Formats: sequence, C-alpha cells, structure tokens
Amino acid sequence: MSNIIEKILLLFFIAMVPGMSVAQQQKILVIGDSLAQGLGFGLTRCVQQHGIVKIQNEGKTSSRLTYNKPFNWFARSEELAQIGADIVIIQIGANDLMSIRKNGKQIKLGSIEWQSELSARATQIINSFQRNDIPVVWVGLPFPRKRAWQKPYSIINATFMTAATASNVEFIDIWDAFLIDGKYSSYGLGVNGKNTLLRADDGVHFSTQGYVKVANLVLSEVNKFITENALVCK
Repeated sequence: MSNIIEKILLLFFIAMVPGMSVAQQQKILVIGDSLAQGLGFGLTRCVQQHGIVKIQNEGKTSSRLTYNKPFNWFARSEELAQIGADIVIIQIGANDLMSIRKNGKQIKLGSIEWQSELSARATQIINSFQRNDIPVVWVGLPFPRKRAWQKPYSIINATFMTAATASNVEFIDIWDAFLIDGKYSSYGLGVNGKNTLLRADDGVHFSTQGYVKVANLVLSEVNKFITENALVCK
C-alpha cells in the first residue's frame, strides 16, 4: 500500500511541475560492495521527498576489485554505463584484504605492485563511466575497529584516492568523520545533531543513522551535478 501511495504522490508532484515527466528524473547510481549498498539506502532516505531524484542502488555484498568473483564489477560497470545515469557514486574495498592473482602470479596484499594493480582496476571502473560522460564520485573506506585492518584499509584508501585524483574524480574521505579524539567509536553525532549509534557491530559497516550521515557527506559533492542542488539529510 505504501508503494502505491508513494507513486500517487510522485505523479501528483510531477503534475505540479510544468514540463516534468518521470523520464526527466535525475538518477544517482550507487555501485560497490556492502558499504555502497548501505550508502544507497542512506541516500534513498535522504532524497525520498525529492520526486525528481532517483537512487539506483547496485551495491553487491561480498564484491571486490581484487577478485572478480562472485561478482564482476568490470563487466557490470560497462553495462551500467551504457544504461546511463546523471552521476555514479562508487564505494568498494572492504573485502579487498587479499592478494591479487595475475598471470599466474600472486601479488602480495599492500605491496607496491599490489597497489599499482588495484589502482589500475579502479581506473578501469572509472573509465567505463567517463567514456559515457557520467560524472564519478569515489567514497573512501571508514576507519575500522579491528586494529589489524586499519593499515590495509588506509593503503586501500590511498590507492583509490590516487586513482581518483589521476582521473579528475572527487574522492570523499570519510576516514576521520566517525572518530572521536582520533579513536574508533560506535557512537557520535548524527545529522540531527544528537549523539546516536552510527556503526554496526562488525566495526566496519554503519547503522541506519550512520549511513544517513555518510550520505549527507556525499551529497555535498552530488549537489554539484543535480538540478535541485539542495539535497540534504535530516
């Protein structure tokens, strides 16, 4: 029933805007791993009252760039780029704590060669969209609770930031955004200014309000490409 009501309201909104149709909705495409999936949900909550903006959430659990199984982002990015979007948001890397196998050789996690190969793979994804004139925004990984993951995650972030910068893509760094006094914290200030649970139990992902906060950080960049450039989470 709620979906029917939402569709009715959207049609009413469209009818009130001269010359606007469903086909004119601007589409924000979100791709990547489970962090991207959560970000997509957060963005949907933020923009659901804006009838001219649609979120296409293509985040895939357990996906990565170091290995193209169980999901191949290189092939899927080409497909999605052909379909089109007004902007694509990429967040991936949480599952990339592994070596890369290339030409029968194992490339050690975190090595210079590993970083170079991961950067090339990120650039391949970016190029898929840029060739189709789709702006790209890359969102970095958050600071993880598990100490053993902190250095590898920081290396992944630096690698993706380098790839993004080289391709003239905005990299949104959220590494420090959820820390308190430089340390991991499950709680922090939400978009409503109140102290709330922001991180999930696994120490990597976010709570619902945490994803809304990430979405709000991302929207500051997204607004540069959206006609109604005042999208904000509340």
